[in-house]
Amino acid sequence: MAKKEIIKAKTITKASIGTGALLGIGGGQAVAAALNPITVGLLGSNPIGWLIGGGIAGAALLGSVSTVASKKGYSDGTDNTYRQFQSDEQEKEYLALAAKISQKDSAIALELLEKLPSEYQEFKLNAVDGLEKATMSSQEVIQMCCEVLGEDPNNYLQKNDFSLDDIAIVLKVSLLMILADGVIEDEEIAFTDNFIKEYFNLTQEEYDLIFDVVLNKELEEKMLSMTFEEIQVTLVSFFLSYNNPRLKRELLDILDDIANADGDLDANESKLWLIWYSLLKTEDRHPLYEPYLQELTQIQDLDYFTFKTDPEAFKKKVPNALNAYAKNIAFEHVLCLRDNTVFGKADEGFIVTPYAIITDDEEERVIVLSDIFDYEIDDDNLIVYSEPNEDGKLPYLASFFIGEYADDFIDFIDAISKINQEVFEDEQQTQTEETLSDVKEWHLALNNQQLGLHSLAEIDEKFANKELDSKDLLVWKDGMESWSNAENVESIAQIIEKYKVATPPPLPKV
Repeated sequence: MAKKEIIKAKTITKASIGTGALLGIGGGQAVAAALNPITVGLLGSNPIGWLIGGGIAGAALLGSVSTVASKKGYSDGTDNTYRQFQSDEQEKEYLALAAKISQKDSAIALELLEKLPSEYQEFKLNAVDGLEKATMSSQEVIQMCCEVLGEDPNNYLQKNDFSLDDIAIVLKVSLLMILADGVIEDEEIAFTDNFIKEYFNLTQEEYDLIFDVVLNKELEEKMLSMTFEEIQVTLVSFFLSYNNPRLKRELLDILDDIANADGDLDANESKLWLIWYSLLKTEDRHPLYEPYLQELTQIQDLDYFTFKTDPEAFKKKVPNALNAYAKNIAFEHVLCLRDNTVFGKADEGFIVTPYAIITDDEEERVIVLSDIFDYEIDDDNLIVYSEPNEDGKLPYLASFFIGEYADDFIDFIDAISKINQEVFEDEQQTQTEETLSDVKEWHLALNNQQLGLHSLAEIDEKFANKELDSKDLLVWKDGMESWSNAENVESIAQIIEKYKVATPPPLPKV
């Protein structure tokens, strides 16, 4: 998408026609052919296991292991779209830039590949080929190698090293925010351009090259014709497919800055920002959700009229559901679906992904798991509520039709809501404790001399710096009858205990 064309297109015409499979919805069906048996053994035979099983970004492999789309196109490696090159020269420049940007991480990835056991030889060859052709992210290779080797990838990923996939995802997610309010503003485009160049240390020529290759004409048309519902779903798909936790979190601030670049925060922009924020929360809680997500994968089809259907029927239904209301979600990200149609067409209902529920309801298209705090059933509709507000009331989150025989799904929602309630209570308790620790309410006295008012946090700091000693330290606060030795007051005694240095016994006599 040429930047000049974007700026000229001040108002987006929101087409109601389908935008096509931006992320390749049928890709999951071809995944077995794309991966060799050794790689499948590494990631798990069930594609869903790639996301909930080992924590490996298996889904990102789809189309990225040396998969050539055409003579002039390569898989992006993060979202299953294809890079389109206008000439051999542009392809050469792009691959050279990819090598330059990910040079350090690529070297680390190659070193880790060498450490893999011999049974991963075929995967190693595919990964090396993918790194050389820039069809596979070095960070993905590092993540997967560390999973196999049982090491922490953060020990290898460089703070300031990014791949072209990183830059591409920031560019695409940023453009979704720009498109959210239906009007493309010069200020938002200018901010995005300048930010990406500065953040990734790109020259204008390098940025223009990435922009022109990543946002080809086909993708431009699809993005410009997206409805807001499709933009929300696409945002979820980018989050599901992208595997750089550090940059995911930084994107939250980037989206906020873009939304406010024109001085007017639109409701759609706010909703898009909140979706990304909730997806980050869901990622943090994912280990808690994992057992219940796994249970859904065993069912796959929460059919309206039957308890289960066979896997072949599921494979046929998923593309229909994705095309109807969840465009751009990849097949392998669908844990299960609910078919609310009579004849099994599945173009009505909802799907469950590892991080969010996507429904056929235009107003409530995306429901992120970490937002579900409570629920109720009303005439075959599920009504869900989010975390309590300051008044203690539960704000309405969404409502959608689930029909009859939905016990398995209701059990899932019940489990997720209980987890979220527990996490919320823990967070509230922590915040309360932190707030209390900052209140200056403790009077200190030592050697018959008062030392003034202190908070628990300040007392902790003074003990840490050895500015206070528990011996003869007296404390008092409002409500106590008299001064007390610090070691007799539980909250302060805990601080004292934390910094106590044990005195070793006398050495034995020789």
